[in-house]
Amino acid sequence: MGTPAKWALSQRIPHEAVSKSSEIIHIPRTGCARDRIDRLTVSDHACRTMVQEAMLDPLTEKQETTGTYKKSIENFVGTVKVPVGVAGPVIVNGRQHVIPLATTEAALVASVSRGCKAISMGSAPPYKKGGCAVVVTSGVTRCPAFEFSNLLDCTKFVRWVATQDDTFHRLTSETTKHGQFKEAFFTVEGKRVHLKLYFNTGDASGQNMVTFATKKIFDHIKKVSPVPIINSYLEGGMSSDKKPSHGTMMTVRGRSVAAEVIVPSSVVRSVLHTTPKALAEAKVTMTHGHMRLGAVGNFSGNPANVCAAVYIACGQDPACTSESSVGTVRFEVTDEGDLYASISMPDVMVATVGGGTGLPSQAACMRLINVANADELAEVLAVGCLASELSIVASHCSDEFAKAHHSLA
Repeated sequence: MGTPAKWALSQRIPHEAVSKSSEIIHIPRTGCARDRIDRLTVSDHACRTMVQEAMLDPLTEKQETTGTYKKSIENFVGTVKVPVGVAGPVIVNGRQHVIPLATTEAALVASVSRGCKAISMGSAPPYKKGGCAVVVTSGVTRCPAFEFSNLLDCTKFVRWVATQDDTFHRLTSETTKHGQFKEAFFTVEGKRVHLKLYFNTGDASGQNMVTFATKKIFDHIKKVSPVPIINSYLEGGMSSDKKPSHGTMMTVRGRSVAAEVIVPSSVVRSVLHTTPKALAEAKVTMTHGHMRLGAVGNFSGNPANVCAAVYIACGQDPACTSESSVGTVRFEVTDEGDLYASISMPDVMVATVGGGTGLPSQAACMRLINVANADELAEVLAVGCLASELSIVASHCSDEFAKAHHSLA
């Protein structure tokens, strides 16, 4: 069979097996996954067999018949198997967790595990072992925009909106039992008003929840606005939905979570193969590099790797990695010569209910990570990202970064 890479190349689907230049494929909107695969691979039986075996195994096909994937995807043809490894264990707020990571990047699980070991051998008040993490605040946004004839009408509209909190609470309660309207802010841009609506969404990520609630408020505003609205949009671009931004770095989208740990210098040497002073100096250098680059936040490593891997494993929205994986990290040498490490992530979008959290493999990973609610999931994720930062910066201090990837990849 040869190497896995050669086998994979030999199994690539030829273009002509999927479509001939003279024909248009019509994907069945009804029926089952097997029907769609048959239509897509009509001219190549070998291709059809390969796709069915790789993506539509008997268990997946059985799950389809029971409606498992009905609310998750359209034009379903199967599932993709992404390897899952567990990093850790790591102690967070006095409880031990493992962190499931779905990834194809060798060295990621090993690196996060090393950071988790260092954190678990450290402490953070009031805990004698492990890190401390806290969700500082939360709120999911949707930001409708309204255009008016002139600036004076904008001003009248803003003054009116400022009196509508009770109405927005009531309208939100008509769309959901699980979310609540929190507060509203506005930005005037020329003759347009961007209205930022914040909602509490419980243990759900809540992006659909806040969209439905905002639509109710949006329609109400258009109906009763004290000044004529020339144009309006349900989303005017200021929610930072699935996009990193300096604006949400200053506020919140999802959950704003922070974590800290003090790692003894002996642990820094034995586990991370460097010193607290070297880590702190490297962090300053890398932060300056990020500043020159104009990056959002100052992460030196790759919390995006941890966020994406956890999100895929645990049924979160992987696209939210772009906003969730921004923030700041601080490394300092304490008066005792140990390492103080902290991470602040203002836009962590996670859920323990809804979305993909109930899919079979994802639900199993949620059982593995063993969290009670979405706040705890955000806290464990933040500590996992801090573990990644510790390990990757340490690998640059000890010049082990390339060596680790060479030996594991």
